[in-house]
Amino acid sequence: MKRIGIDFAHQPMRRNVPAYLLAGLGAAALLAAGLAYAAYSSGQAEWEQEQLELAERQLGQPRQAASVDENAKARQKEAARLQASLEAPWEALFGVLESVPAPQVALLNLSLDGESRELVLSGEALDAAAMHGYARRMGEADGLAGAYLASHEVNAQNPRHSLRFSIGASWRNLARQPQAAGGAP
Repeated sequence: MKRIGIDFAHQPMRRNVPAYLLAGLGAAALLAAGLAYAAYSSGQAEWEQEQLELAERQLGQPRQAASVDENAKARQKEAARLQASLEAPWEALFGVLESVPAPQVALLNLSLDGESRELVLSGEALDAAAMHGYARRMGEADGLAGAYLASHEVNAQNPRHSLRFSIGASWRNLARQPQAAGGAP
């Protein structure tokens, strides 16, 4: 009987010429596509610049400077709105919201506008009486004013046909509570 020699650790390198050719063709196609895209995007930028110059000549005034100023103003306004929201008295607001009893009501979302001191609270109630009762209690809560039912709809996806609602209100006389030194936020 002939002896069989099996060496699992050593595998000879096989040259797979078709695989190397295919990889080379793929790299060449990728390079060609990249160059074509670069040429297209530079052509597109030149065309847009020509259109802008044409519009400036027709109107007799530069258009880009006005759009930059409007863009800067819009970004500045958005930054101020975001800063006002971040500086809102979150701890006090959550304290007020947690103090309002909410039987048969699940709160889903809280969004607020720090500049106008208004908040919108979204939730889900089992029935209309629970929803209206919660809206009434929100209006009676210390620190909140002018609570109103902004919208409501029947949740048809829920087999119990619960109500989804949004309540708007404004807050007043809520100050940020100072955090203790070294304490958790």
